[in-house]
Amino acid sequence: MDNVIIELTQKQIDQNSNIHIPKDKWYLFPEESAKIELQYEGNFIKRKFNHRYHEFALGEWFTAYKLKGGDKVKFTPIKEKKKYGVEFLRKRSSCLVTRSPIPLHLIMEGGM
Repeated sequence: MDNVIIELTQKQIDQNSNIHIPKDKWYLFPEESAKIELQYEGNFIKRKFNHRYHEFALGEWFTAYKLKGGDKVKFTPIKEKKKYGVEFLRKRSSCLVTRSPIPLHLIMEGGM
């Protein structure tokens, strides 16, 4: 099944910006302005989809689910052009160890 994955910028989150659907995925959404239903972990909200700009508001979820720049939102159609499942794909933090108490050659050789 087709879905839409949109990477959020920190600016979008800070400004509670609307979600804009990429042009290559417009066919998954209504051709006219309409109410659409979004479902996430048992929570449902209805949103007005603006067909002219292919967007809708989701800003309060940015805050409620503590999303950050680089996180992604995935939309999967449940009922054609009316209902969508929402998934948040969190950006993994990278971990850089700058100093290890164990000498690297012991780790690499399995000497621990």
